[in-house]
Amino acid sequence: MRSLLRLGGVDRPARRLAWLAAPLALGCSLFQPKPPPASPEVPAAFHEPPPEVYRRADADRVRLLERENDRLRADVNDAEASLVELESGLRTTHTQAEAVSAIAEARIQVDRASKQVPWRSDWVAEAHQKLDEASQQMAEGRAAAAVFFASRASRIAANVLAEGQRAEHSPGTQYVRSARANLRAEPSPDAKVLAVLPSGFPIFTEENRGEWLLVRTISGQVGWISASLVRGH
Repeated sequence: MRSLLRLGGVDRPARRLAWLAAPLALGCSLFQPKPPPASPEVPAAFHEPPPEVYRRADADRVRLLERENDRLRADVNDAEASLVELESGLRTTHTQAEAVSAIAEARIQVDRASKQVPWRSDWVAEAHQKLDEASQQMAEGRAAAAVFFASRASRIAANVLAEGQRAEHSPGTQYVRSARANLRAEPSPDAKVLAVLPSGFPIFTEENRGEWLLVRTISGQVGWISASLVRGH
């Protein structure tokens, strides 16, 4: 009997220790350090385009500005000549037939520019405005003024066609194939939008990074565009 009591007495402290140890063991398991979470995939580092890309873009921009400057200078010269005739009382040197011919030729040139260079619709719209003014001057019997506005329309169209020729004959020219495309500061859909390029706008690829292309535009901008929005010749 004593032995049983003794065993029972030994049993009870053992059970108490087990009850006390169980929560302690559970607590230790709860406070065990957890493995660190897997680090997210880090995208490829963005590198600024090399300086030569910007030099080529600057050359494109200068070329565009020089053509536009030449056009405006010619417009000013024509305007000055018309003012001299008006102020001096000289009879106009242009006939009605010449005015009709100038308007017709300018209209053909503007229509060709509209078809061949669709990305310059704003310039073509300006040329159409000059043609409308030329027709108005013609209807009012002012042949010299009609020739002046027809010449302005013709020069705008010539600038547009020159840009189209350059795009067509530059090696590696590609074009925006979607209705519009965002030119971004970095190769990411969340990057800042530098410009919105219309359909058919020509670009020159400088670097291919999978889904993104580093490009120069014919207007002298540098940025990134989704490769899915671009087509070749």
